[in-house]
Amino acid sequence: MLKEWKNYERSQELQEILRRVLSENSRPHRPDPGPEDGRENEDTGADEQNTDGNAESLPPAETAVDVEQDGTTTAIHEEVKAELHAGQEETAEVVYEKTPRKQRPSDRIVRVDAPEVRTGVKNKSTPITGFKIQNMCTEDGVILNVRVVPSNEHDQDAMIEMVSEVQQFLGMAPQVMIGDTAYGHGKKREAMASRNITLVAPVAEPKNSTGKFDISLFTYDPQKDVFTCPQGAETVRKNRNRTLEGTQYFFDSKSCTRCALRTQCTTSEKKGRSVFRSDYAVTYEGAKKFNESVEGKETLAKRCVVERKNKELKNDCGLGRTHLKRRNTLQVKSFLAAIVVNLKHAIRVQTTPKPGVLRRAKMA
Repeated sequence: MLKEWKNYERSQELQEILRRVLSENSRPHRPDPGPEDGRENEDTGADEQNTDGNAESLPPAETAVDVEQDGTTTAIHEEVKAELHAGQEETAEVVYEKTPRKQRPSDRIVRVDAPEVRTGVKNKSTPITGFKIQNMCTEDGVILNVRVVPSNEHDQDAMIEMVSEVQQFLGMAPQVMIGDTAYGHGKKREAMASRNITLVAPVAEPKNSTGKFDISLFTYDPQKDVFTCPQGAETVRKNRNRTLEGTQYFFDSKSCTRCALRTQCTTSEKKGRSVFRSDYAVTYEGAKKFNESVEGKETLAKRCVVERKNKELKNDCGLGRTHLKRRNTLQVKSFLAAIVVNLKHAIRVQTTPKPGVLRRAKMA
């Protein structure tokens, strides 16, 4: 009967959402045994000692069993105690506690009424709760694709799929993709190069968070596969780091201890300095050279076109402050907004519109 209810599937979805919220934000907790539990254990131990030492305190029938079945009685008592203990565990109430924030999953549900919403960060001090909208446009300002992604998803993750959709729809692919620093990871650069597409984006400069010598002061020798520090010492060993997709190179600790620039190079008192080299270091070096060239600077300057389209979608089309809770609904609204922006662009190109026709008139 319950399955015939018209809202049965929706109720199951809501129950699953609630289960996930509880599992992501709480965990079972059994409190430590209190003083009363300790006293009960002590009393139980005293009774057992009395059973072994004072047979007179027990009823005659139980005393007779102890005499006649000396070894069997202890086993029976242990079995009964085990059964009682198991029954207590089954019927014991499970107490839950709040999971510490740092131990909660990053992809957790933050709103029950909007289970697809996530919390991300725009920068170190600006959190974002909701969705982000990625758009792909030509250098003339025609929007080719838009994609709604959760706030905790990295900007570069949707790029390859968006390019594939445009290529499938139009039957052609762009020759060059321009993006900001967030799109310039080495893995994405190589993935786009495999599709005969050049990804042009600034290269993130690695910085030493401790404020000591930066990696730019160390020289890498590809022939010997070692780094040389400003004082001329070379690395003595290396360790592959699969998580960071690179190799960590280590200097000799004794050499670092005797070095006059040690306090400016590392904060470690016992271990030596180490430097990291990414697997995509060669790709980054090639990208830096192109970005510094005249052609590279002219190409990066065209990035402002997509920023203008972002602003138009956000401010003029209302995508910046939408109250939609469903990702699919917001995706439909984004497609409609892109159509409107492209129509406005076509009017600008084909005609000479009067001021105020294509956007809201400025208030005096």
